[in-house]
Amino acid sequence: MLRQLTRKAASPVLFSPTYRAFHQSSVVFSGRESGAIGEAGGAFSKKGHAQEDQYYRQLQAEQLRKLKGQHKEHIQNHQLEIKRLQALIEKHKEDIDELEECVGDLKK
Repeated sequence: MLRQLTRKAASPVLFSPTYRAFHQSSVVFSGRESGAIGEAGGAFSKKGHAQEDQYYRQLQAEQLRKLKGQHKEHIQNHQLEIKRLQALIEKHKEDIDELEECVGDLKK
């Protein structure tokens, strides 16, 4: 049993730096009607619930903006890495061409 747990914990997907867990959920409180105003109901209770819901919607919107910014930053970093690796590939191809010329000169 412990061996299975350690194998699952060592999964590369769980500890991958590019893995991001995002969970969208609505906020539900079991004690939402607690308190004198909440129990009484009425306009104050409705206003309080509306303000609370608005706060959590704004909080979620801010989290989504941050997540979007992080994804854009990751894309830029990956594009720079692609350019760097393509330059290395071209250099290696040039080195191969030079070596083939040297081999051709030796055969003559």
